[in-house]
Amino acid sequence: MGSATRKGAASVRRTVSASPTVVYTSIGGACPTQAFGTVDGLPCYFRYRYGGWQFSVAEDASADPVDVRCGRVLGWTWAGETGDGYGGFMERAEVEAIVLRCVSTDRATWPRVEVP
Repeated sequence: MGSATRKGAASVRRTVSASPTVVYTSIGGACPTQAFGTVDGLPCYFRYRYGGWQFSVAEDASADPVDVRCGRVLGWTWAGETGDGYGGFMERAEVEAIVLRCVSTDRATWPRVEVP
């Protein structure tokens, strides 16, 4: 199924058969919980606040994935709701599970963000 390998104190590499490789450089915080890293070498960003989460992957390896959510750079973005609308803390395992669900589908079906 999956495997986890520690790389330094904060970076975790997750590889699941037929899925992209996700490397986290940081996961943590509260109000919001945030995660930074890469998906197959492309920068990604996760944020959970007010019971809603957003996850973005930039198409360009040099771009800021936060700018995908804002519509300033090309990429993909997902969003969902968890909890009662007041939540801002999410356990690391739940962040990883949401990210894995997002990126485990065929890339051609990822929700695309175009720059106006």
